[in-house]
Amino acid sequence: MRYFQNNSYSKIQRLSIVSVMGGISFILMFISLPFPLFPSFLKLDVSEVPALLVSFIFGPIYGVCVVLVKNIIHLLFTSTAGIGEFANFIIGSALVLTSGIIYKKVSTKLTLAISLFFGILFMTIVAALMNYYILIPMYNFILPVEAILNICRSINPRVESLSDIIIFFIVPFNIIKGCLISVLTYILYIKLKVSHRVER
Repeated sequence: MRYFQNNSYSKIQRLSIVSVMGGISFILMFISLPFPLFPSFLKLDVSEVPALLVSFIFGPIYGVCVVLVKNIIHLLFTSTAGIGEFANFIIGSALVLTSGIIYKKVSTKLTLAISLFFGILFMTIVAALMNYYILIPMYNFILPVEAILNICRSINPRVESLSDIIIFFIVPFNIIKGCLISVLTYILYIKLKVSHRVER
């Protein structure tokens, strides 16, 4: 049984919550930390947590809207000509949408964990493909690909090509980030469900 009844919220209330959570996600984007053994352009943040919570409560489309609001606001402070925000939206939406769709089918603790697992998996695949075919080539207008390769080589001398960046950095980084976000989301969502059940 769902503890959050979607019908108890009007459309205006849902959109208001999406806006607030988008603002919280935006703030969380600034609380990002460089991760050891990874290039400086890969920074760890947990700004998808609010989007995942909304996705589980109201549905995946609302969760994606949180990711969209976050990145629209962040465009005002962009240092990547919007490329970083575009990347964050696509990759973050892959996690939020996949997890939300799976959890919507059957809402149990087990399904919650399974949905987050497949969300991480799909996000990692999307991140790998997007970086290889679109994002890193787009960054070439700001920073030459060879410069990106040199940055990565300084950390791992085995890096020789774009595919090596994906294998040694993009894939493991997104798995680690996805796991951190998922653990936090799981804990927070379970607590929200318990709190909501107690109050009823």
